Formats: sequence, C-alpha cells, structure tokens
Amino acid sequence: MSEEDKEREKLKSLLKEKIDQLSKEVEILKMCLEILSEKPTAAQQKLSETKVEVKVEKPVQKAKTPERKLLTSISEGGENIANIYVEEDKIIVVPGKNVKVDVNSRDFKDFFVKKVLFGLKKEKPSISYEVKDVNGTLKEVIIKNVTEERDVKRIEGAVKWTFSRFISKP
Repeated sequence: MSEEDKEREKLKSLLKEKIDQLSKEVEILKMCLEILSEKPTAAQQKLSETKVEVKVEKPVQKAKTPERKLLTSISEGGENIANIYVEEDKIIVVPGKNVKVDVNSRDFKDFFVKKVLFGLKKEKPSISYEVKDVNGTLKEVIIKNVTEERDVKRIEGAVKWTFSRFISKP
C-alpha cells in the first residue's frame, strides 16, 4: 500500500468517526427539540412538578479514595463546561468552574435526569445514578454500571446540551 493510499484510508477513517459523532449530536438535538415541542399531559405535568431526590453529602474522611481518571473535558465556545471522570465502575460528571447548574431547573430535571439518566436506567436496570448538590447547585452526578461506549457518548452529548445553558460569565 502506497503512502498516498495510507493517507486516504486514515482520512476516510477520521471522516467516518466525525460523521458518527455528528450523527449522535443530531440525535440528541432532535430529542431536545422533541422535549421542547411536547405539550405536557396531565401525568407529565404532575411528574414534572415532583421533586428530584437530591442527597447533600457531608465531607467525610475516607481511608483510601479510589483514583479518578479524566475521561473527557467538554467545552462550549472555548469554555470548559464539564469534566467527566472514570472511577472504578462509575462515571462522574463535574460541572466546569463557571457553570452553576440549577438542579431544580427544567433543563436539568426534565431533560438530563428524567429523559437521559432515567431513560438509561429503564433500558438497562443495572445502571444507577446519584445527583449531588449544594444548596440547589450541582456538585456532581455519579452514574454507575455504564459499560457501553454508546451510552457514554449519549451522556456526553446530554451534558454538553444541558450544562451549556448554565454558563455564568465571570
């Protein structure tokens, strides 16, 4: 195989990856549009009025903390909006420094928690999640037992869409 053929194959591979990535983003944007276009039924209205259960964790000294490894940083317009870490069997989503996510907002509760996280849990009952906040501002989201790359990409896209709405200007 000539050098030119190798370059063509590499370029084709990169283009296929980008197409896959953009297709996933389009799918997420369509879901967002669907949510925004829906007229809430009485049951949905009641569901949206229910409170999201949030646990506030007090700092506790632990003997040995598992190592967190950065999986990806998500940026919007040059601004870091979130970091996603891997720790044992967990994915941890931490908002960026200038991102104050209101856990009681519709974007967070109805889209990120109910549509994305609860949707993953319905598809795969082994998946669980925990939302941690301080005074209504998101500290982190811990998602356990996510094993498929497709689900990780779905979470990444949802984080980008949701968290970008909460960027605060310094």
